[in-house]
Amino acid sequence: MHYTICHHPKLTVDDLQRILNGIDTAIAVVDKHKRIEWANARFRQWFEPPEGTLEGAFFYKVLGDPRIEGPVFAPFQEAAACDTAVRTTLLLADGRRVQLQVGVLDRDEWCPTRYLASLQDVTAELSLSERIERIYRAGAELTAIRPDYLVSMTPEERLAWVEACIRDHLKGLFNFDAVEIRRLDRRTGELVQLLSIGMSREAEARSLRPSLDQAGITGYVAATGNTYICEDTLLDPRYLPGADGARSSLTVPLVFENEVIGTFNVESRCRAAFSQEDARFLQIYCRELARALVMLDLLEAQRYLAGACKVEEIHNRIADPVDEIYSELIRLQQACKSSTLEGPRDLKATLDLLVKHAEALKKAVWDIGQELPPAMAVLSTPLDQEVSALAGKHILVVAKDPQARIQMRQILQRLGAVVSAVRTGQGGLLMLDHETYDLLIVELHLPDMESKEFIQQAIESKGFSPHRLLLMSEYGYDPHHNLVAARNLGVQGVFLKEKLSDQLISNCLNVLAPRRVGQRPMSSS
Repeated sequence: MHYTICHHPKLTVDDLQRILNGIDTAIAVVDKHKRIEWANARFRQWFEPPEGTLEGAFFYKVLGDPRIEGPVFAPFQEAAACDTAVRTTLLLADGRRVQLQVGVLDRDEWCPTRYLASLQDVTAELSLSERIERIYRAGAELTAIRPDYLVSMTPEERLAWVEACIRDHLKGLFNFDAVEIRRLDRRTGELVQLLSIGMSREAEARSLRPSLDQAGITGYVAATGNTYICEDTLLDPRYLPGADGARSSLTVPLVFENEVIGTFNVESRCRAAFSQEDARFLQIYCRELARALVMLDLLEAQRYLAGACKVEEIHNRIADPVDEIYSELIRLQQACKSSTLEGPRDLKATLDLLVKHAEALKKAVWDIGQELPPAMAVLSTPLDQEVSALAGKHILVVAKDPQARIQMRQILQRLGAVVSAVRTGQGGLLMLDHETYDLLIVELHLPDMESKEFIQQAIESKGFSPHRLLLMSEYGYDPHHNLVAARNLGVQGVFLKEKLSDQLISNCLNVLAPRRVGQRPMSSS
């Protein structure tokens, strides 16, 4: 690439000289030996020695033998070889960084005879870029710890590790007199203090919540998600005393996926100490900090749920056999009670004891179920006043499908219901003799009888109300007409097994809801 200076008929050489001297870029014409032939006013202002002259001096010697930082380390040779202008960065002795651009001005048959070199001060731009890069690296450190180390830490140790990282970053990247970081507790709605450096005891003990006008600048930032610069603490009505003697503050929200999860507040003893640039830098760091805090929360949740899933697996595997054992013990107990023989007295006493222990085991299984975290099927249903109607209700499930029994137990027990489940119709009738239930759920087909037979005996022999009974139907042909028979017996609550997770709760609530005389429960089938 050649530079060509064209002579305009209306421009004199003096005009061109004045134009080149008036621009802010330092320009020099350099010969093939890298000696300066001519320089404009800016170049002379920057580099001309107090004594002597620039003409004839070596280019790099005039610049004080700067360090070439790249990306091109031989700019004159590169420009000559590529026949194009090249750019590189030089670090001068006084700490300034300049961008050097070199292009061929004249060329003879074999090689360039003169070069045009221009220099621009890029110290501010590069310092800004370097600071941003350092902030990004600091933020990356917050999430760079090995997962196996994090898993082995307690929540307190993880939090201490994050605090140590933040303290190191504050020393190296920012110059603040006082810092306070708070996290939003979703359960209580409070902004809980995570880290405090240089804040007063009164500020540390202060209870804050997201609020537009009741919780100072921190509460305002948490409520709006906007960065807030307080230039004068004596004049800003939102400011609440933080660090002793603070005259200005900068508060940035901790945001993850468009949700505020906390606040980062810094204070200074100088008035108007924080600029928009400071706010941008702190916002960059806070984005990385928010990611780190969420990562730690998710790790703790994963660890908790992993243990909960194992407990839930154990609970599901033992709950059904316990109910079966309990049902069989009741059957044997009743058989012994009806016996007229004298011999089985010891057996009767033993069975009574076994039934007592089985009841205690059933209660333990139910207690474990109550302590399990909510399942997704339950999370999709709001725990409002209607759902609370299931709390403490005794529900008997009679179903041959083990997965259906497990699923109903999981959903209903988490809403506070006490659930018993048996596989056979005969076992269900025995349970009705032994205990009182608020709700009875029956599968369409049972292994030892049809559901219509079970329902008829439950209503006529056991006195169970058909309005407290739910029939779990399924897709397909019903050759024994169980559904029609159940309707004729007064059963109105019906739901599909294939839509159990969607229809179970609403049908249970509908059946258990108080009704006026003559009103029938609605069906969701």
